[in-house]
Amino acid sequence: MKPASRSLHDYGQLQRAIMLMIMLGGTYYWSLARYHTGPILSETEYGPFILSFSAEFWSIPLALGGAVHLLAQVVNGDPRLKPWITPAVRLLASIVVAGNMIMFSYGGLLAPVWGPFFAYTFMGAVLVLWFAFLAAGDFVRGLGSASMG
Repeated sequence: MKPASRSLHDYGQLQRAIMLMIMLGGTYYWSLARYHTGPILSETEYGPFILSFSAEFWSIPLALGGAVHLLAQVVNGDPRLKPWITPAVRLLASIVVAGNMIMFSYGGLLAPVWGPFFAYTFMGAVLVLWFAFLAAGDFVRGLGSASMG
């Protein structure tokens, strides 16, 4: 049974590179939040919506979602797994990461001072949503091949 993940064949390197950057960035901010005793974010720069959640709320989904997406790419095509499992894991991980990034961008719109990094975060979320769309196609293809074989 061959893997259903056609999108990894076409765009796998791009997905790996972007998810690796997201994972490393999320891990960096997570470690900053864990070991920094003072306030990390200023209210005038980030606004009350973003500050109403802990820094871990913003960083853990990026770190773990990116890592799970990368893991699903690595084990893709393993003959012991059903062909729809790794696309389903990639789909869920992409939705978690994109949702987190969209919420952060929305919070940036409510901030008193608008910074361009909110727009960059939203552009990254659009890319990750594209990864979710690709994973959804692979998931449907995997369900089809699982029911045939």
